[in-house]
Amino acid sequence: MPPLDQPLDRTADQAPNQPLDRRVRIGAVYTRSINLARDGNTPELVRAYLPTSRALQSLRQIADGLTKDAHNRALALIGPYGSGKSTLGLFAGALLAAPETELHQAATTVLDGADRDLSERFRSAVAGQRGYLRVTVNGIPDSLVRQLMLALAIAVEQAGLPPALQEELLGVAESGAPMDAVLKLVSRVQRAWAYAGGSGVLIELDELGKILEYESFHPQRREIHLLQLLAEHAQQASPTPLQVLVMLHQAFEHYSHRLGKQLRDEWQKVQGRFEANAFLEPAEQALRVVGAAFERDGALPAAVSAQLDRASATLTAEGALPLGLEAEKARQLFDRCYPLHPVTLLILPTLCQKVAQNERTLFSYLGSSEPYGLGERLGSVAWSPPSPAGGGAERLRLAPFWHAPEPAPARHYSLPRALRARWLPHVSGP
Repeated sequence: MPPLDQPLDRTADQAPNQPLDRRVRIGAVYTRSINLARDGNTPELVRAYLPTSRALQSLRQIADGLTKDAHNRALALIGPYGSGKSTLGLFAGALLAAPETELHQAATTVLDGADRDLSERFRSAVAGQRGYLRVTVNGIPDSLVRQLMLALAIAVEQAGLPPALQEELLGVAESGAPMDAVLKLVSRVQRAWAYAGGSGVLIELDELGKILEYESFHPQRREIHLLQLLAEHAQQASPTPLQVLVMLHQAFEHYSHRLGKQLRDEWQKVQGRFEANAFLEPAEQALRVVGAAFERDGALPAAVSAQLDRASATLTAEGALPLGLEAEKARQLFDRCYPLHPVTLLILPTLCQKVAQNERTLFSYLGSSEPYGLGERLGSVAWSPPSPAGGGAERLRLAPFWHAPEPAPARHYSLPRALRARWLPHVSGP
């Protein structure tokens, strides 16, 4: 983004009534949902990733399992809808890709800016080798055995491993297949990948809750124990160690409510084999991601910058900034995220956590051109740099954007009382 003192370009001066959507944009990579199987080889998504504090914690846990004698290589990311678990899974897979690939280089470059030492740990884990064989399972209501074997077969084919191994995997891709046969094939894939020069095997199970719900309707198959066996198998030393990363919205036992007490206890025991990480970003971290999504041509008019200065000073004085967000960073964020009113910006992450799907809802609002979406608002207000006489400044008002996002067709959004009490008294002006 250009510095604040940079003048507007000539095009803007010649078109003062340009709609804001010609000058302000939301990066498309932030508004799409992530599908690990579909998006796993998309460097643009990796470059746009912003490692947050929670993401760095999870990446350090993964890095701890990269050595051949590590004992904990099974991690469960547990967090609500839209909190960024799938995006982290995509980024982790890119970090473990072959070192010469664009994907790996993009990921390590991004991580260098957040934690250089952590980035070096991932570089060292794949140095001189083909990286990790990535096996992605996008959870659907189906047999865990079937979905895992199909995903392994796809990974084996894409990696150019022996076709006979792929055929064996497909032959076992049946619900009710013996668990020992499944584990033997996982071991065979590891050995084949080691022979091909690979560093390890990464199994990522996204939306695991859907598979667990299916399992709760078919408890007689006991396929949930495959998760326990995989986690235990991942502890074993190997030239190509196994890493298991599962992502789900709630703890295992929340999917077992229709089962008897004995089975519920067994499900809890299975979850105990995984190192659980509660994955929900604090508001300050979510705001950093929002700021990265905004793109703007030119600096703000002086009158608007003055408005932001006053709002920032008031919010700071009243102690209304989120924990961890310093005053200077907040002021930069308010500028970056224009034309969102500072109060709207601060409320958005908490509001989406309280009543919707976290960052997924937040970015759906920011990228939406539907009624009440930010895109629709941007197209309805003009960018009007102030005239030399100063009369144009009033035309660039924050008022149209200070209201929180409203889901169509509702015309009003009721804020929780705690949010109203905390934020709204600090707002004055239009």
